[in-house]
Amino acid sequence: MGTAVQLTAVLSTLLLFLTGCGGKGQKRVAVSGEVTFQGQALDRGRIQFLTTQGPRRAASGAVIHDGRYDIPREQGLEPGVYQVIVESPVVDPGAPREGLSSPPTKERIPPEYSSAQESQLKVEITAGAANRFDVTIE
Repeated sequence: MGTAVQLTAVLSTLLLFLTGCGGKGQKRVAVSGEVTFQGQALDRGRIQFLTTQGPRRAASGAVIHDGRYDIPREQGLEPGVYQVIVESPVVDPGAPREGLSSPPTKERIPPEYSSAQESQLKVEITAGAANRFDVTIE
């Protein structure tokens, strides 16, 4: 019984050491959600969260697969307001391919969701529990 208590104490101390005590990134929270496009789960794409305070930059993002995305706390967002961008390029069969190593693509998500210059989609991330943010694109 004493050995189990000692092992628990050692593991707890090790966990505290590895995670730190309030260091940088400790304020981050997990973010997840679902993305639908034209009434269906978005099969594939990317979601990005851009800072709205100071210079605009990508704060975090994730791959969308079968309508779902998940950003773990370690790569998550700090509390605040973020602009949201959703992208899902598809092959453009009508575009010229001369000299290209991969097929040309076009964005199928409307610019009011996929363009940093045009997107009005914003989300407020709060401290504490994980944040869920779903996006519906018609």
